[in-house]
Amino acid sequence: MSPKKSILLLVLVMYSTFSFSQKSIEDQANALTQEVNVMLTETDKNLKLSEDQTAKINKLYKALVLVRNKKKKTVKEERQLNKVLYPKLKETSNAIKALLTKEQLSQYNSYNAK
Repeated sequence: MSPKKSILLLVLVMYSTFSFSQKSIEDQANALTQEVNVMLTETDKNLKLSEDQTAKINKLYKALVLVRNKKKKTVKEERQLNKVLYPKLKETSNAIKALLTKEQLSQYNSYNAK
């Protein structure tokens, strides 16, 4: 799967989550982490994130949400915002992939390829 597809999926998940900006950062990070679990367990419930993985991924998403919220205050145009956020999105995606087991990564990549 190409990195651009993975980043695009991450952006789409973020937009669906961030559409309700009233949610707290914690709620947004939890929702994004839950999306990863949904991706992983679609075909095999045994691929669910461990507690340690969940905590680490949640922390990554909190950092991403904070950056996005800060940038959104100064960059109003969505296309420009995506461009500004791309490095952080890619960094987050790569960090998440590094936390996954080989089996989880295979499912994650397969889900993103759809």
